[in-house]
Amino acid sequence: MSLRIENLRVSVGNKCLLSDINIECQSDRFIGVIGANGAGKSTLLNVMAGLNAPSSGSVSIDDKDIFEYSASQLAKLRAVLPQHSDLSFPLNAIEVVRLALSLSSMNVSQQHDLLIDCMSRFNVLHLANQNYLTLSGGERQRVQLARVTAQLFSNQNHQEHQYLLLDEPISALDLYQQYQTLDALKLLAKEGVGVVAVLHDLNLASLYCDHLVVLKHGCISAQGSPKQVINENSLKSAFNIDVWLQAHPDTQAPFITPRISQ
Repeated sequence: MSLRIENLRVSVGNKCLLSDINIECQSDRFIGVIGANGAGKSTLLNVMAGLNAPSSGSVSIDDKDIFEYSASQLAKLRAVLPQHSDLSFPLNAIEVVRLALSLSSMNVSQQHDLLIDCMSRFNVLHLANQNYLTLSGGERQRVQLARVTAQLFSNQNHQEHQYLLLDEPISALDLYQQYQTLDALKLLAKEGVGVVAVLHDLNLASLYCDHLVVLKHGCISAQGSPKQVINENSLKSAFNIDVWLQAHPDTQAPFITPRISQ
């Protein structure tokens, strides 16, 4: 049982944005989507989430088309964090996370425990009573990650197969928080939540992801484990860069050093 994309095509007018996309996302895997700007990464994530409809092909969760679920059913199965999450109300950080529980049947005590858990995972519990609008961009991003995680965990019947779809979740974070956040996402995957994240840092994608999908001009140019995908040829094709590869000393995952022309 999985989130499955089959023969997906997305077109706007005469322009094809995605073509012949086939991906299977298991609910205990961390999948990274990588590619150059304009490759179709955000478009793919929006279609996977059911926010936009494909021109042809299908997206299904547990063998049921995603558009056959009601909005409330879908909210229990997948949560989405777009590139930008605008909020103009002066709520405290914990109240922003609590927005995810608006349809929950949890009692007050259960909600409190869940909020503490989700905010702790992303290292924002100390910000709980601070005005969200006064937080830095990175702090807001981590609060939003706690919110979408709370959305999934608020389902008291806790679905066996749930998915977190994230568009550049570490873009505003400093180096320490990037690693802390990816550790938290990796733990979620181990706990049975499938994580699909658009990532730009190829070394972090290699270190943390179980599976990588490389997009080029709206098509999949490569997919597989980091060791299968990250090589000189695939990176030259997808990003037009020359690299030197070595094994990370702790994990043996491919580690990239760009070559500099003299």
